[in-house]
Amino acid sequence: MKDENIIQISNDVKNLGVFSKNNFLDEDDFGFVSKSLIELVKKQKKIYFPVTFKQFFIKFIKFEFKKSQTSKKLIDISNKLKLKKIASNILGKEAFLETLDCYLSNKSNKQILEWHNDIGFKPPNISEDDFLKEAQATIRNKKDGSSRGVKFFVYLTDVKSNNGALGVIPYSHKIVTALTKLIVENKINIKPYWKLKDLREFIFSKNIKESIIQFVNSDEVDRFIDYSKFIDSSEKDTFDFDYEMKKNSVVIFDELCVHRGSAPVENDRLVLRYLYRKK
Repeated sequence: MKDENIIQISNDVKNLGVFSKNNFLDEDDFGFVSKSLIELVKKQKKIYFPVTFKQFFIKFIKFEFKKSQTSKKLIDISNKLKLKKIASNILGKEAFLETLDCYLSNKSNKQILEWHNDIGFKPPNISEDDFLKEAQATIRNKKDGSSRGVKFFVYLTDVKSNNGALGVIPYSHKIVTALTKLIVENKINIKPYWKLKDLREFIFSKNIKESIIQFVNSDEVDRFIDYSKFIDSSEKDTFDFDYEMKKNSVVIFDELCVHRGSAPVENDRLVLRYLYRKK
């Protein structure tokens, strides 16, 4: 991938929180990935591929050679596409590939996942201490927790609104980053904000919006508030922010963005994911 394309992708994700591109892999690579993953998910809907020496060794002693061979090829593809460099540019620090997986979402009328952000405090699923470790690793680059990073969603099936499409609300990563920073710096009290509805209620709490505006352009804060108001309606969903993508396309986004996976009502959805975090 050319350096100018890497810069464009990085700038879009840093500004809007998301970037999308069709025809992401070359024909041969897509053919390999599609065939390999379709075969693997016949036995297991979600598959984690090894990315470290330890993980490869575990696959070896379990005789899971197919997963190891596939993983090596997937990592070769990521190197060719310079995904690590893209993630590093976005995060502002050297990144590493932490997770490589694929999963199949069967045809369903239920959302794959509701509107949320990946770092937000979500009791009782996570304790305050564990949340703060992750938040500090993300905001302050501390080593005592796993930081949030950048995800690359590579689609092996077509997706569209109300059929498996990923929705991402622009500028939302800036709001979530500012809110998390304020919590880490003990400037505001911690409240749940994993769900979009909780996030909006948090923002409208006393003086919170004014505090966020110290870090985020007020126009972008107002845009996010306007974009996300649908969650307070009876329908509680919108397709305005969906990325309708053909197979062999990618959506790259900051994990702090508010996002959701729409219900795959027409057909199964198969996606390959690369997740990069700060070293």
